[in-house]
Amino acid sequence: GRLPAFLMELGLYSVAALESEQYKKTAAKAIVKQVAPALLYLYDKGFGHMDLTPSNILVTKETDCGELQLEVKLIDAGGAGKLGKDVVTQKTKDYSSPLLFQHKVDGYGSSHCSQPPISSCQDLYSLIKTVRELAGSHFIT
Repeated sequence: GRLPAFLMELGLYSVAALESEQYKKTAAKAIVKQVAPALLYLYDKGFGHMDLTPSNILVTKETDCGELQLEVKLIDAGGAGKLGKDVVTQKTKDYSSPLLFQHKVDGYGSSHCSQPPISSCQDLYSLIKTVRELAGSHFIT
């Protein structure tokens, strides 16, 4: 799809909109190198992002001496919450950890989905799924 005009004017592109395989693989490496430290910073401050998806990661496309350089921006922290306290309300199920959908059976035989507290595991699952989607089945070196 088409990106909103304000993003194109800023030179930012959604990772989800990248079509070139070279851009996708380069973006996957840049995401690991730049988003992982950002997540660690959030965790250090006591928060989790909780909606890490390709559409919530923006990149700039720049070339430096013929080499593609990407700067990564992590956006949409609307689902963020305090680690270990808030209940997970991750918006995008395709990138949510299976831990969020574990069913428990109560004493009456009814099955219900338990809502675990926010942890870094959910963000890390989403990060791995995003990077794998961009890089394909190729090993990232």
